[in-house]
Amino acid sequence: MELRPTWIAVAIVTCVIFGSTVNKCLTCGPGTKAEAAPIVVREGKPFVGVKGPGEEGMLTFEPRPKAPPPEPVVEPKPVGLEDHEDLTFDKLASYKYEVHERIEGVPPVEQIPASVRELDGRKIAIKGFMLPYRNDGENVTEFILLRNQGLCCFGTVPRMNEWIHVKMAPGKGAPYSIDVPITVFGALAVGEEYEKNVLMSLYRMESTAVVVPPVYR
Repeated sequence: MELRPTWIAVAIVTCVIFGSTVNKCLTCGPGTKAEAAPIVVREGKPFVGVKGPGEEGMLTFEPRPKAPPPEPVVEPKPVGLEDHEDLTFDKLASYKYEVHERIEGVPPVEQIPASVRELDGRKIAIKGFMLPYRNDGENVTEFILLRNQGLCCFGTVPRMNEWIHVKMAPGKGAPYSIDVPITVFGALAVGEEYEKNVLMSLYRMESTAVVVPPVYR
């Protein structure tokens, strides 16, 4: 069946009119009923709104509160060691110490603060890293307790006040725990110890117990 030219013309005009109407509705130019408003910030809070005729509707979004930081896990002290006060290398290494060769008859220059000197003879519990050098079978009987792993992993020489010379008490031994943070319990000795006029240590301990965190056991 042939379509008459008149009907073809009517169909073309209808498509053109319908298409322009749809395009106008989709673009929603100025003067339309609603227009999306940009995101703005007021008093630190973001707002998104839709502007209508003569009024502005606003949706408020409250900022999400920050979660509180987790509380540090405090591991209880072993039975019988509750009287050992907690100490950190932050205090022991809180001052500058210069190493000088000892001269016979000349007292060394006082460099250790009174707040550190007064720790001499106190029972303490301190965390650090083990550098063992004497053992009895599987147990370590003498080691250096380091503030960090610089000497163990990178060969960095620690300062004199960043380590403790630890000897286990008679009959006691420490588990071999290299590259693992441990807690050492015992009596702390503070002061310069010389051997043939050479400074050997500032801090020493006789330890009665060494505790390794559960995750490393």
